[in-house]
Amino acid sequence: MLGVIIILMVIGLLILLVYLITLSIKGRNRLRDEARARGAYAVITAEHFEGLGINKEWCKIFALEREIQIESTNTHMAFHIPVDRIRSVLVKNSKQLIEMDSTLRSHMLLGGPEALKASKENMFLYIIINYESGAGELRRVLFRAEAGNFGLGPFIFKVNKSLAAAQSGRIIDL
Repeated sequence: MLGVIIILMVIGLLILLVYLITLSIKGRNRLRDEARARGAYAVITAEHFEGLGINKEWCKIFALEREIQIESTNTHMAFHIPVDRIRSVLVKNSKQLIEMDSTLRSHMLLGGPEALKASKENMFLYIIINYESGAGELRRVLFRAEAGNFGLGPFIFKVNKSLAAAQSGRIIDL
């Protein structure tokens, strides 16, 4: 009797796993279709961390020939950064980001020692878009993605390749 219950549980878990994988593939295909409809050559989803004046929420980031479009999924706010004002698009892990940026270090410390400890233990990857504002000031937008996000590397590669071509090879790593 116990053996039958275990077999039914394993079958149930396998069905659940197949269902979750199917949902993930459908979501990825839907996002890819939306990117094609917009004329984007690359797209990714990541959680907004700072720089846009919105709460931490998931955003779709579309890379187009002339701009990067950012759309928040909850509030449906849209942000556009023209390619000629983008200075670099980088990826850093949690540890690199904390070591690199004293502002973020103090920001995480405000959450208490638990926030800093959690940020060091949970390896997140951060997408950093450095750009020049309309007033000529250097600014950045920061997004957090999970370290297991397989689309992140190709997205960054395609964006930087496009930026290099658009800016005659001038990429500034800040």
